[in-house]
Amino acid sequence: MGQRETKLTIRRLATWFAALTIGVSACGPSRPVAPLVIPLANLDALTPREKKEVLSLLHELPSPCRDMAVSIDQCIREARQCARCVAAAHDVIKSVRDGMGHEQAVDAYKKRYDPTAVHHIPADDSPSIGPKIARVTIVEFADFQCPFCAKTVPIIDKVISANPDEVRFVFKYMPLPMHLRGEPTARAAWAAGKQGKFWEMHHVLFQNQSAASDLDFEKYAKDLGLDVTMFKSDYESPEGKERIEKDVKLANEVGVHATPAVFVNGREYDFNDSLQSWVDREKK
Repeated sequence: MGQRETKLTIRRLATWFAALTIGVSACGPSRPVAPLVIPLANLDALTPREKKEVLSLLHELPSPCRDMAVSIDQCIREARQCARCVAAAHDVIKSVRDGMGHEQAVDAYKKRYDPTAVHHIPADDSPSIGPKIARVTIVEFADFQCPFCAKTVPIIDKVISANPDEVRFVFKYMPLPMHLRGEPTARAAWAAGKQGKFWEMHHVLFQNQSAASDLDFEKYAKDLGLDVTMFKSDYESPEGKERIEKDVKLANEVGVHATPAVFVNGREYDFNDSLQSWVDREKK
């Protein structure tokens, strides 16, 4: 593509981006169509090289809507009834502005939108918060001794609080061999769950990662009002170990080898992005 042609293409792209801020109806049955909006500033803020890369990606990448066998740019130019196309364009622009190369941006897009990137992760009897029929299910594989997992707790709590009727959060045990107290801590959480206090213990354990002895667990159980004798029995039972091993096996099947690993409706979440933005995309 020559320099003159590139400038013309960029100008055309800017024109239809601007048109979309007003709203364009698609051909088809007469019905209200929500305007697709992409602020022109998203394009203006790019360098000439970045604009060229964005154009290439939008032309190359397929629409995220399964029933739209067109590219992202065609989907938006023709105002196809697929609001996710606009979201996809935003993500492509962000990838380029974040300094990703072409292949990196393509991989990031596929991770976010390719239907083959969706994993089936059954909730089973795992601890969960939120309605079972929620539009968005977040699954986390975590190790109670992982410092990075501890940092995800307030992030996920915030999303749950902001979307009480639309998000379900499911926790999966994944103690790593590198953490000697990882598996015992997971059993302590499971034992507390047997008395209906999993989430209370979950937060206590993440807040006190350096205090994870058996005596510490018993103290936490007592502070939470649990039957300590029953807690100790469950903590030491083979049932708890088997339950944790079940989640570890599932993690291996899904391809999870590090924690935290978070999935949003089966897609592995990219921690470089906002978790709330991923939830918002899935709600559309």
